[in-house]
Amino acid sequence: MFGTAIKKIFRKQTDRPTDEITVLYGSHSGNSEFIAKEAQTYLKKNGLTAITQNVAKYDVRRLGTEKLVLIVISTHGEGDPPESALKFYKNLFSEQAPALTNLQFAVCALGDSSYEQFCKTGKDIDLRLEELGALRIHSRVDCDLEFHQAASNWVSEVLRKCKTIENEPTPILIRTENLHQVHQAIIKEKVCLNEGSSSETYHVVLSIDSDFRYQPGDSIGIVPQNQEPLVDQILKQLNFCAETTVIYLNETVLLKKLLIGQFELTSISKKLIENYQQLAKSAKLASLLTDEKELHDYIRNCDVLDIITDFSLSVSPEDFISVLRTFQARHYSISSSQQKYPREVHLMVKQVQSEQKGRIRSGACSSFLNHSLEPGCPINIQLIPNEQFRIQTNGTPMIMIGAGTGIAPFRAFLHEKERGKADGKSWLLFGEKYPQTDFFYKAELERWQQTGLLNRIDLAFSRNQSAKIYVQHKIEEQATEFFDWLNRGAHVYICGSVAMGRDVKQAICRVIQTVGEKTEPEALLYWGKMIDENRIHQDVY
Repeated sequence: MFGTAIKKIFRKQTDRPTDEITVLYGSHSGNSEFIAKEAQTYLKKNGLTAITQNVAKYDVRRLGTEKLVLIVISTHGEGDPPESALKFYKNLFSEQAPALTNLQFAVCALGDSSYEQFCKTGKDIDLRLEELGALRIHSRVDCDLEFHQAASNWVSEVLRKCKTIENEPTPILIRTENLHQVHQAIIKEKVCLNEGSSSETYHVVLSIDSDFRYQPGDSIGIVPQNQEPLVDQILKQLNFCAETTVIYLNETVLLKKLLIGQFELTSISKKLIENYQQLAKSAKLASLLTDEKELHDYIRNCDVLDIITDFSLSVSPEDFISVLRTFQARHYSISSSQQKYPREVHLMVKQVQSEQKGRIRSGACSSFLNHSLEPGCPINIQLIPNEQFRIQTNGTPMIMIGAGTGIAPFRAFLHEKERGKADGKSWLLFGEKYPQTDFFYKAELERWQQTGLLNRIDLAFSRNQSAKIYVQHKIEEQATEFFDWLNRGAHVYICGSVAMGRDVKQAICRVIQTVGEKTEPEALLYWGKMIDENRIHQDVY
């Protein structure tokens, strides 16, 4: 009874009935926002009133007063909400979430089926809304990287379910080529930052036009090309010659040209394997598709050449390309400030390389940027804004935690700070393997520390001693000062791998628990409060 009374009080604060359809989105790369705004356009074309809103700016309590809400939400990393949706997600699953017995909803979930937790955030939200009493007007749709058809169908079906529509809805076609504007840049310079290291990392400088505007925290999207030796191996395995042609988009094109520049070959997904199985009809492959663990391991470790080798088949060129995924842009955090370099974009590109099944595998985009393109070569780029990862400009202290190429946006922040665009204290915790080869931008960082631009720097070189040391260990090593910065309102920025981000969160919560003399649940509440205050900023991949 007491809980019900609290919920009524909580709900009354935002009692605002509306006839509008609210289309909410939570996005990392902009795909969810794009679909939400396309949905709004089609709703309006069919005579409905609709608004779009980023969940980062939406109060969960308002759901209790809405009539119809459409939610387009992506999943980031290994099943996590995108950063813009962290606060919404947390509050939706809290005990204070409102009863939603008057709400109708539909969810469009976005993800990448090469990850085990495919579309997890959308699935979670879909079930939670039902738990809170909302009525689902259309089944959740789970969209893979090539989302245009599934998203178009979702919008079409939602329109059909809206009782106010009397006539046949306007045909829906969400065209992804309108998602991000393409700009042309020129490779200006490439420098290996860690000569002698086991994993090359390059500093890549792009020349840009004066109308290309970006901010520190943003990323660049680049569509790569496949390496010719990999394409030749695939052609040989399929018994196709270099001159084999194929009909693609009503044109006759060399198959080799398509495989180099159009399709993903270095990664595979569950959907690709399912499509391939329709052609192969392999009992062994059918068995793999029923074992989730083995399937996920296969997807993580294998590529297109593996699948055509392990499950061989005789197929036409047209049928073969029908199972492939078109290239998706790879995202690289910008490591420069336009205040300092008005006509340049700086990137850090780690060469992705591993050995699997006796064959060296190379990342498509890292190889394209580091080894294929030379200075003077043109390259198409897309701007990927990240409004959740912005430098503090009001004297607020910043703790920047990065591993490997995760230092890139913090170099941009410090360039910006050098130009007088921020005046708060700053602390960098950076981790890599060896100080001799992997201390990226050492001269700049040391100069910034000497001049007081960077107030503190802590380094974690994991292979420089017998026991591995990572940035999370440095956080706990400096626990008292770290907690003091938190209590003084510091914003925490985390950039690196998903696993690193998870370890850093756990280390920060342990610091809050030990230095702050809190229980584990209280430490998690403290972390949650920082999320509510938009003091946690993550760019993990």
